[in-house]
Amino acid sequence: MSPRSSKSATRKGCWPLGVARILPGTAPQIRAAPVRPSCLTGILLVQGDGLFLTDETAKVKVELRDSLFETFAGKRVQVTGSPLAGDKPTSDAVQAIQVAQVAALAAAAAGGTTAGSRSP
Repeated sequence: MSPRSSKSATRKGCWPLGVARILPGTAPQIRAAPVRPSCLTGILLVQGDGLFLTDETAKVKVELRDSLFETFAGKRVQVTGSPLAGDKPTSDAVQAIQVAQVAALAAAAAGGTTAGSRSP
């Protein structure tokens, strides 16, 4: 039986399993993978004490963490931010997002232009 290469053992979209060599008397050094920013588009809503957006493409509701953007409430926006790992969203949102930037978009879904933007 011949050994299989990692190329043939991996499926599309799957990463190969990492293997570490840990010497006796040492601790493993684990680094978190970098989180990629997400871009979401939808209507920014204020519900209770939270800001929420349902993404037009994925049709999922997320909680936005940054109250500086309440001025965009009720408007169609594009939000750029990073998922907050381990932080449970309130309400029926599927994920909490730390907002990096918000840009107001035209009300029309197709061919909208940026009307204004704001970063913290």
